[in-house]
Amino acid sequence: MLFAERGVTPVSIADITSRAGAAVGTFYRFFETKESLLGAVRRDALDELCARAAAVATKHIDADWWAGADAMTEAMVGFFYEDRDRAKVVLNLAPEEGYEAEEELLRLFAAGIRVGQQTGAVGDVDPDFAASFVLHASFGLLYHAICDRPTVSRARLTAELHRHVRKLLAR
Repeated sequence: MLFAERGVTPVSIADITSRAGAAVGTFYRFFETKESLLGAVRRDALDELCARAAAVATKHIDADWWAGADAMTEAMVGFFYEDRDRAKVVLNLAPEEGYEAEEELLRLFAAGIRVGQQTGAVGDVDPDFAASFVLHASFGLLYHAICDRPTVSRARLTAELHRHVRKLLAR
């Protein structure tokens, strides 16, 4: 992906269309600007992440709450590690791009935390604040692991997230 290779700023629309084997005019049939393309990339990625998270939540709804939380962490980390080039682009974009999908992730996480409280697995925390903390801390750690220090393994990042989320949420 051009943006992962060269960064966002140096890539022109001509570069994008050349790589895609399309005319510049074709680009403008679908996107107004390079930023609108990037916003679509982030929204699509976060929508996919939401779908994966919802599938994990549904699968683990009657299971041990912590097993479900661990599966959710593994799914999220795995999503970004599976396509590191796309992850670099998504994690480098401004938060307002794909905001609706991010809000859906926050709602999903907060709902999960509420279920954890009902089952007695999760302590006395504000579910909305804790969901925001976990999601944004996770995105920050993912950014660091994928963009700044690509030697951090998926297994290590997942294990550290498991450990810290448990400390934050456990009774």
